Amino acid sequence: MHELEGMARSMTAGLLPSDQVARLLRSYRELAKEQDEVKAQLVKLAPAWAELRKVLNELNRVLGS
Repeated sequence: MHELEGMARSMTAGLLPSDQVARLLRSYRELAKEQDEVKAQLVKLAPAWAELRKVLNELNRVLGS
């Protein structure tokens, strides 16, 4: 987000028209927000993945694969 703020401050210094830069910044903000949401969901899955791994290892042991 810090990088995004720097880009917003320097919007007028670039070669692109300001409306295109503004669109780019909006898209970047949306992607950053989406990435934060995905990370939060993955954190919630961590305990489930650990349990799943235990179960899969036990199935592997039982089946002798």
